Amino acid sequence: MLMTIACMLPSVLSRLPVSFMSNGVILLGLDAFVVACIAIDAARKRRIHPTLAWAGGAFVVAFQLAFFAFQAHAFIAFGTARVR
Repeated sequence: MLMTIACMLPSVLSRLPVSFMSNGVILLGLDAFVVACIAIDAARKRRIHPTLAWAGGAFVVAFQLAFFAFQAHAFIAFGTARVR
């Protein structure tokens, strides 16, 4: 459930009415949320639940890869190409 909330965070963070909100700040906020969830789990139970560790790690890696892959010139050219 926490990873589902984390999936919704980028759209929520991008709508905040502040001038410093950029893609990098949104990505850092997303990573901070996931790391905070893992840290809270570790502090409360003195161990990290395996599902949270795997899902959190996969989530952070997937969002980092997607963030940089979707800014690549090849992806932008593919997305803006017109079909004839």
